[in-house]
Amino acid sequence: MKLNRLMALAVSFLMISVSAKSQDFLAAEQVTDLSKKAAKDFPSNIIVDDQKQQIDLIYTTKAKSKKIKFDVLQFDYDLNLINEFSDEQEIENARNKYSWFGKKYRGEEYTVEQVTAEPNLTGKLVLKKQSIRYYYSWFSGKYKTDVKNLDKLKFKAPSGRKLTYRGHYNHPETGELTVLGGEPDKFFIERTYSLMKIDTDLNVVSEEKIDMMYPQAIIYNNLLDIGTDDESIPKDWILVMAAAGGKGVKSKDADPNNRHYTYIRISPAGTVKERIDFDTKAHDWAVTGAVERDGAVYLYGAANAKGVEDKYQTMYVYPQKSYDAFQLVKISGGKASFVSAPTNDDIAKVNTKPKGQKKISDYNGKKVQIRGISTGTGTGDVFITAQDFSTTQDATVFKDVYMFHFTKDGVLKRFYGLSPDQDKGGLAGKFNKNNDARTYPTNGSVIEGSGDKAFWLMEVVADIYTYKTQDSNWNLDGSITTTTTTYYIPRRNLQVATIDTKDGALDDFTTLGGGEFFLYNETPFVSINGGKQVVYLGWGGDKGRQLWMGKFDPATL
Repeated sequence: MKLNRLMALAVSFLMISVSAKSQDFLAAEQVTDLSKKAAKDFPSNIIVDDQKQQIDLIYTTKAKSKKIKFDVLQFDYDLNLINEFSDEQEIENARNKYSWFGKKYRGEEYTVEQVTAEPNLTGKLVLKKQSIRYYYSWFSGKYKTDVKNLDKLKFKAPSGRKLTYRGHYNHPETGELTVLGGEPDKFFIERTYSLMKIDTDLNVVSEEKIDMMYPQAIIYNNLLDIGTDDESIPKDWILVMAAAGGKGVKSKDADPNNRHYTYIRISPAGTVKERIDFDTKAHDWAVTGAVERDGAVYLYGAANAKGVEDKYQTMYVYPQKSYDAFQLVKISGGKASFVSAPTNDDIAKVNTKPKGQKKISDYNGKKVQIRGISTGTGTGDVFITAQDFSTTQDATVFKDVYMFHFTKDGVLKRFYGLSPDQDKGGLAGKFNKNNDARTYPTNGSVIEGSGDKAFWLMEVVADIYTYKTQDSNWNLDGSITTTTTTYYIPRRNLQVATIDTKDGALDDFTTLGGGEFFLYNETPFVSINGGKQVVYLGWGGDKGRQLWMGKFDPATL
């Protein structure tokens, strides 16, 4: 595996100030040399122990064909290096000695078959089998996949009826499938849905009916974001449905309440955990995501407030070119705790820019990508980082970064807009979506500090690296075919700015780590002391062979 640095990008994607230093924000900062092999990899595991006040970073490298080497660095919570050692083990012994590795590593390569679902050309539910090849990357410490579609399967629902495909959820650990099928009546209106969990032998393990009094359109259908992408952790499945009307629905069949929405939460076992009805404050709601934070689920996305009094959702959901509002709904305690839909005019009234930015960056009413959602530990306020984007035939290009600040009751308190300060030409030469920073998004989070202070932390792409892998295969004629695969890795700096939540003032951004270090993509930070502090992790520095750690303690700032 070879790691190469591409041509340098503009140092920063966002406007930043270099007047402040890392020490102004960090309670502790540490730079540690890494071995040559460890420097090429991300940590395979990070163990945080509040009782010991200790952080263990474990780098895993393949020593020989049947051996694995573990390089372990142990730090106290002041980021002092208290111990470091290496441990070389036979692979099978390593799986027994390190339980986390045994759960994570199943061999260099393995293949599983799973049942999955899709609609046919007429929208009917079709099941098929897939073969998924998993192959381990020692660089990322994760499996990459190669999916091959196999034959379609003959399947009959328990009711014997042909169902309309309305969504599915694969269980990669078991190969099972949770699927939602609509049961249209003779007028092709759906009021009943069949929620089924199906095993790899096409046995219906469980079935639950979801009945609606009136037709509703599914406007959102995705897994709940619980803060991890780990596929081994089961996640709930979220549906959001809206009262349907207009074309395809007779007025006598439509819900008298055109603002009636339904939130449904489905467990990994394929059963309905929660069903909540609420009245929307906007229509054409383009729900972007469902995120769980501190026991509450937040639904959010652009919407149209104008005409909400009488407009229905169409049965077939079409995205709008622009919207006049942004809607946020909080689900907690078995109900919609609040439904908030500030209009673009409302947003403009509370728009704020950093002190060093010349012009206000306005929210344009188009769909945005949500790049982070945080809830205040003290106030209960909600902070949503979003990013404007445009899509071309070649790539998605990311633009201004926004932050919506809502109170715990759902009132929009402030909106912040950041304009990019990147070279408009990107890299020198022809545009390449793989190595231009504008094609990679910015991630953001907000941490409340003492008093009226809050800190907006953003992971901003500043540099692109590549690494190449080579796979060799024997051909039938005895020759060898070598395939080279190039991977592009965005490297993100950590930037922070102080917000005065009382008057809304936003300071300019400061790059932590002096711009020399890049956050680990897989695990850019860990929380310590029950989430009261955060330790950020990255690498770079001298020849790219140094570990950087920065302890962020908002209570001291």
